[in-house]
Amino acid sequence: MTQKIIAKFTYLKVLLTVLILIFLTYQNQIIAKENKNSNKTSSKLSSDILWCGSSDNNTYLDFCFSKEKICKNFALKRRETNGGKLILCRPTKIK
Repeated sequence: MTQKIIAKFTYLKVLLTVLILIFLTYQNQIIAKENKNSNKTSSKLSSDILWCGSSDNNTYLDFCFSKEKICKNFALKRRETNGGKLILCRPTKIK
C-alpha cells in the first residue's frame, strides 16, 4: 500500500517537473525572440555619424563609438569610476 502511494507521488513529482521545464523553456524562447526583435532597430543615421559622449561643459568629445548601446555601456562604466558625473551619448557627425 505505501509503495503504491510512494510510486504515485514520485510519478506526480516527475510529471510536474517535466511540465515546469517545458513551461520555462517556452518562456525563455519568447523572451529571446523579443530581445532579438528589439535589437533590430533600424538605424536611420548616416554612416559618418558616431555616438559620442561629451565633456561636462560640452566643449570637447570625450569618446565615440559606432553603436549607441556600446556608448551607453561605456558611459555607465565611466560614471561609476569618475564619481557619478553623468555623460550623455549623442549622435555626432564626424568630419
